[in-house]
Amino acid sequence: MGIPPGNSYKDYILGGGQDGAVKTPLWAAAITGIPAERIVQLAREIGSAKPAYIAQGWGPQRHANGEQTARAICMLPILTGNVGIQGGNSGDREGPHGIAFPGIPLGQNPVKTSIPCFLWTRAISDHQNFTDLNAGLKHKQRLETPIKFLWSFASNTLVNQHSDIGNTHRILADDRLCEMIVVIDNVMTASARYADIVLPGTSSFEESDLSYQGYAVEMGALILRQQAIEPVGESRTIYDICAGVARRMGVEPEFTEGRSHDQWVKHMYHQCRRFQPDLPDDYQEAVRIGLFKWSRGDRPRVGLQDFRENPDKSPLRTPSGKIEVFSGRLWELARSWKLPAGDVITALPEYHATWGMPGDTDHRKYPLQLIGHHYKQRTHSSYGNNPWLLEAAPQCLWINPLDAAPRGIAHGDLVRVYNGIGQTEVLAKVTPRIMPGVLSLPQGAWYTPDENGVDQNGCINILTSQRPSPLAKGNPQHTNLVEVEGI
Repeated sequence: MGIPPGNSYKDYILGGGQDGAVKTPLWAAAITGIPAERIVQLAREIGSAKPAYIAQGWGPQRHANGEQTARAICMLPILTGNVGIQGGNSGDREGPHGIAFPGIPLGQNPVKTSIPCFLWTRAISDHQNFTDLNAGLKHKQRLETPIKFLWSFASNTLVNQHSDIGNTHRILADDRLCEMIVVIDNVMTASARYADIVLPGTSSFEESDLSYQGYAVEMGALILRQQAIEPVGESRTIYDICAGVARRMGVEPEFTEGRSHDQWVKHMYHQCRRFQPDLPDDYQEAVRIGLFKWSRGDRPRVGLQDFRENPDKSPLRTPSGKIEVFSGRLWELARSWKLPAGDVITALPEYHATWGMPGDTDHRKYPLQLIGHHYKQRTHSSYGNNPWLLEAAPQCLWINPLDAAPRGIAHGDLVRVYNGIGQTEVLAKVTPRIMPGVLSLPQGAWYTPDENGVDQNGCINILTSQRPSPLAKGNPQHTNLVEVEGI
């Protein structure tokens, strides 16, 4: 492949790589703030546990250069021989016990061009500079037209759950950019306020449906949800709304296949019976029961076991068919993609300092790192408008006493959190449960601006950046530098 010496993972760990740093516990302690002794202890625990189950959630990669963290975690089971064995793992998060029930046929989309989900605002405001090499555009070298129409169903991601709300607000408020925004929801969310047309969608109480359960649990399940009340006011199901659009476009028969919403639910139930014949023949009997569960079985499924036992017969979907610590494809991408200064793509899982962290040029002005976390008061932003839940668990900024004291901040004080992107006001939770130098603001609080655009509700995305991660072009929501002061 023409790869020069010094590019093996062993070289990288032992200091023979490009950075020349030996990756010792002391080296890691200086970066992470975790004592070297604790790092050694953890390494010995992982190395001596047979098997060791090593998994990651969906937080580590939500940083600038976050792909590197995710890849590095996957190296632990590889190095310790825990891939493809019972009780081990690949470094990915836990697998579900799902059942491959069928879904409604989606048809074929003749347009193959696609953009990374996180970069939709850029596709509206700067499509001329949106390319395959700088923005991850697929099936086109350059985005030929900007996004002019948005259709948002049951989602608060237009504003609330998207980074840099200030910039997003400017884009969505400019009718010369995105010319039509349609939102379908049953609550007037922060995002719905930007809609040209708001269509009232039904809640789960107002429609019958099927749902498949199996994510991260030991049992697969089929749930038949019964309609509890008639749709309120002019509320309609998303199926009926789409059928109406199809009618106006002259393709209603192709879309509905002659079935109403409830007829599709019944039809799909009988499709499920092809996969689970023990389901009742009679649909009404199934509706009466409502919930069906299937256990995983006595013998657990072991991921990548076939590959481990016979890699030639059961190769992986990599160019070599093997686990590739060094990725030739990433080596080539690193030399062809155009990245801003501070972003890297590497063939090996490597640590690289990045923007939005100590050492950044903004660090003196904004000396505190800010992350977000999920909060018991809501699910993402859902229920963020519920007054009972707001009273039971108010939105608050987690801050260590060592950071609070020199700023004159006491527990329960109203504080202002700010950086060069935006600012928000929120109550302070002074607690040693977060490390010094780091703040955490629970994600999902509804964006509530005053007349100057200052958020009044502790919405983290008034402070986050729309600069994507290098490889996946994903959301770096946990990489932020801020300052905080009492009000």
